[in-house]
Amino acid sequence: MTHWKFFAGDKSEWDELLAQRNFLSLYQSYEWGQIKSQDGWQVVRFLQWKNQETVVGMAQVLMKRLPLNVAFFWCPGGPLSETPDLDFREFRKDLKFGMFYFRASFHDPNLGLKELKSEGWRRPRVAINSNLSMSLDLTLESEDLRKNLSSNWRHNLKRFEKKKIHVEPWASPDPKTLFDSYQEFEEMKNLSAQHSLKSIEGVIREYQDRLVILRALDEEGDLLALRGYIYSGRKALDWYAISTA
Repeated sequence: MTHWKFFAGDKSEWDELLAQRNFLSLYQSYEWGQIKSQDGWQVVRFLQWKNQETVVGMAQVLMKRLPLNVAFFWCPGGPLSETPDLDFREFRKDLKFGMFYFRASFHDPNLGLKELKSEGWRRPRVAINSNLSMSLDLTLESEDLRKNLSSNWRHNLKRFEKKKIHVEPWASPDPKTLFDSYQEFEEMKNLSAQHSLKSIEGVIREYQDRLVILRALDEEGDLLALRGYIYSGRKALDWYAISTA
């Protein structure tokens, strides 16, 4: 039998527990909670205990209070649990709300739809994103990685190898420069806003050395492409992507 309780520890304890999960979720990191707290969200963290002894799940939940004593709970990338039976009715008195709406986006590929339905979950009528994810095992040899590329990726890789393109890490990324590059990219590709300046500032501030950005520059030093990822241990999540080609 499992039971959910409030998490009362600090960042280092949360990070240690998160590192033990089978799947990395950036949105469940302590830093992401810090970023969203600057946007008016109340961050509430929970641990799922088995027999009062072992932590078997965790959830970082963002909360906003709505009129008429209604609470909106959002748990992006979680809960991280094989049995995500988090019931907010147990915490109604502590969090001081009447009615509530809870929305989650599970990123763990090992958690199947059947298991979620058995726990009472159902898909919302309105989707926030594509509900698709892509994973890449970088422990494979380069040739094996090439074999698994799509024809479009192979074509672009060959184009890159023929041109004089310099790839370098961006040692001290400037939020405004990155934001301006995104605006140019969005206008060229006719895309909606991908990242706000405030969110970019928050990611650079909170993740610091765990954020790695690579830039591809032409012979004149102009930006051709950019890729940024945030890592934890031997796992990483793709976060920034820009192409001017």
